[in-house]
Amino acid sequence: MDFSVTCLHASEKLLNEELSKLLKLTKVSSTSCLTDSVLDKGLKKIDLIMVVKSLVNVCEKNIELCKSAAEKIDELKDNTMNCQKKLLDAHKDQINSVEKTVKTELKSWCDVVKKNCNINQTNQVNATKKSVKEVMKKVNEEDRKANNVMIYGVEEGAENSKGIDHLNFTDQILKEIDLLGIDYVDSYRIGKKEPGKTRPIRWELKYRCDVQCVLFNARKLKNTEKFSKVYLAPDRTKEQRIAHSKLVKQMKDKIATDSTKHFYIRNKVICSTDKNKN
Repeated sequence: MDFSVTCLHASEKLLNEELSKLLKLTKVSSTSCLTDSVLDKGLKKIDLIMVVKSLVNVCEKNIELCKSAAEKIDELKDNTMNCQKKLLDAHKDQINSVEKTVKTELKSWCDVVKKNCNINQTNQVNATKKSVKEVMKKVNEEDRKANNVMIYGVEEGAENSKGIDHLNFTDQILKEIDLLGIDYVDSYRIGKKEPGKTRPIRWELKYRCDVQCVLFNARKLKNTEKFSKVYLAPDRTKEQRIAHSKLVKQMKDKIATDSTKHFYIRNKVICSTDKNKN
């Protein structure tokens, strides 16, 4: 028996019905009045057997329900721990990426200053300022996009059919991937509207840590009727999109040459597993 609130209420109702039958047979008003003498005088042997069998049946069902509830709790704990681990790994990768970018740009800046300080100090200072500004702009853009999720494959106007706005549309997605507790700020189409072109939807989440949870659970959309052609992705910068496109092309080449493996991209690296692996 799979645990659910409905099953729990049904079990409670069944138990109350059996107790009501017992109270009716013994002609008392509450279970506190069910003393030994009342049960001895008020119940015939055949009635007692019937009551005991019914209560044993209810108890057995409740035991199965409790086992199912315990399994559900263990499953939720495992899923929560796995999600938290993935979030920590994602944060670590993001911090390392920003740190590496800043270090690289600062090193280049220092090298340029040392090489050209005696040539044209004024121009060099301006170039340095520009380089620092570009680095900060890049870091700020990555930071700003880190809270976003891009939604692809939603036909133009589909999110507004029957009066459904963008926010209610994203609520439906959260429901399908079992993350209704996620808070978000806004969602909207991006890009210029053109005939025959489907623009993506930018979805701004309130908390950065929720982005990985949403992307991790997005695979569940494939099993739904309404969102089977919808897929979610990070909100990447132009440089990140170019790098990701190169990875995708390399992965497609690998897929074309090796049909025994399942290839996928994780943490900016092409990974693979054997298709026939148990």
